[in-house]
Amino acid sequence: MINKEEIMRKFEESGAIQKGHFKLTSGVHSDAYIQCAQIMQYPEFIHNLCSELGKKFKGNNIDVIIGPAMGAIIMSHVMAMVLGPWVRAIFTERENGKMTLRRSFKINKGEKVLVVEDITTTGSSVREVIDIVKSRQA
Repeated sequence: MINKEEIMRKFEESGAIQKGHFKLTSGVHSDAYIQCAQIMQYPEFIHNLCSELGKKFKGNNIDVIIGPAMGAIIMSHVMAMVLGPWVRAIFTERENGKMTLRRSFKINKGEKVLVVEDITTTGSSVREVIDIVKSRQA
């Protein structure tokens, strides 16, 4: 099991945690920024971390794990592997400024869906994904 200290150490060592002045895409200013792409370079660590997250949802009968591209793609795949062979991992993409479900991905009415994201500031991308899920009555 990965502990909090190990997670923080790996994020710092990878350069994922950056210090300075940043204007985030949300418009919010911050003295730190987490560039998750830096930590995604370490597949074994990410696999272990996302596996631990996935285990927290065992027994919830999840059908689909979804998150916005790009950051949530790896997370959703690893978590789906932990939850079982028939748990699907799909993603949304932004098209013309709007979050959409593309590539013939489907969410069926009544499916249990878990929404994941690698990092969030305001939660707007996650809310857009949730709206897509709700529009499919899942």
